[in-house]
Amino acid sequence: MPVDYTTLYLRSYNCDRILNNPKLDFSLNYNENGVVLDNKRIAEHHFCKILVYDNGTVFFKGSLHKMYNSIIGIKPPNYNSNSVYKGFNGNEFTVENVLFVIIYLETLFGISRFNFVIKKIEIGLNIQVFFNPLFVVRNLLEIGGTAFEFKYNSHFAICEKSDYFLKVYDKSSQYNLEESKLRVELKTRKMRVFERAKIKTLGDLTYDRLSEAINILLKHWNKVLLYDFTINETKLTVREKNALNNKFQHIKYWQNLSANNKDKPRKAYHKIVDNYSDNIKEQISQKIQSTKISHFN
Repeated sequence: MPVDYTTLYLRSYNCDRILNNPKLDFSLNYNENGVVLDNKRIAEHHFCKILVYDNGTVFFKGSLHKMYNSIIGIKPPNYNSNSVYKGFNGNEFTVENVLFVIIYLETLFGISRFNFVIKKIEIGLNIQVFFNPLFVVRNLLEIGGTAFEFKYNSHFAICEKSDYFLKVYDKSSQYNLEESKLRVELKTRKMRVFERAKIKTLGDLTYDRLSEAINILLKHWNKVLLYDFTINETKLTVREKNALNNKFQHIKYWQNLSANNKDKPRKAYHKIVDNYSDNIKEQISQKIQSTKISHFN
């Protein structure tokens, strides 16, 4: 559950061993005239890709979670053999499962886990909630002045910052899961986001370091401005109700405020949330925190 998509740079490997591995079917891209279109060979393996460039450089790209489910043979509830299948990452994915995939990759490529250098990674959680996850996704406003963008009929929200993307989406509708699942995920643009967790290679994906990575995810989730859909407006004063309906729930209001002028209205909004709502954002924060403490079990 904590780790999903990764981009790995391999070192200290035998390129010929990889290219001749019977489990990997490498191919070149050709145009209609038979001309090679790029300088790399690509093999698809358990919904992941292995790229071998002409200069011998090797990259691995893909979801460790989808790879695990593919190896084990786990499919989603809405699996249809007549439709294009893109893999499944909507179930639990424990640190033990991550270790299983790491050992598999060590065997596949013949190198130590410390020779898989992580260039990009997604760290996130599938959080069970007792409300429609879309109520959270569609009420996300901003992080530090950067608005969320919405995709896939507003089932998916993403906020793009200089070093990372924060992704929040409805995992349960994606795979027709029985339980309501909200995915909160930090995707790196630069690995310094997880510098404090000391995650540099697959060998660093240990309990303690992944726990620290989840703590970093929590820190960035706590920066989110979320309009709380559980606010009981019947208990608000006229002034509070006007501020809520005309200002606080609208992204344009927050976007038009300078950074120096946001503190007072944020405090006023959070006072309303604290006093007259179920504080959905805090509930999610507590779930992230408890997951970190329980080591993803």
